[in-house]
Amino acid sequence: ERALEAGRFVHAQAQWLRVVLDATHSLPLRWMANPMLDALRDVLRRQPALVLFDPSPTQHATAVLAAIAARDPAAAIARTRANHRDVDRRLREQLGAGPAGTDSVYSHGDPVHFRG
Repeated sequence: ERALEAGRFVHAQAQWLRVVLDATHSLPLRWMANPMLDALRDVLRRQPALVLFDPSPTQHATAVLAAIAARDPAAAIARTRANHRDVDRRLREQLGAGPAGTDSVYSHGDPVHFRG
């Protein structure tokens, strides 16, 4: 992250997301997520300007891992939600889309939850 190299970040992010996905031990979830992760990786490789280093991916990963080590899933979830809100806001600013509105999954404060 210190080098601010988009290509290296995209590779590291893909590894991080695959590890998190593998930790679920859910084969159906992997089947659904793998094509989306591949698409995200491909888009970020083609459009490196979409790679954000603020908020810090390293600080996010460190905080989530600390929460997991402390066996505090609520803290890990809260940190991940906060990071996703921050990334959504920064990406919208960078793209000139303005603040998150009704088309954002965070428009009501929390991401949409799908319960089965």
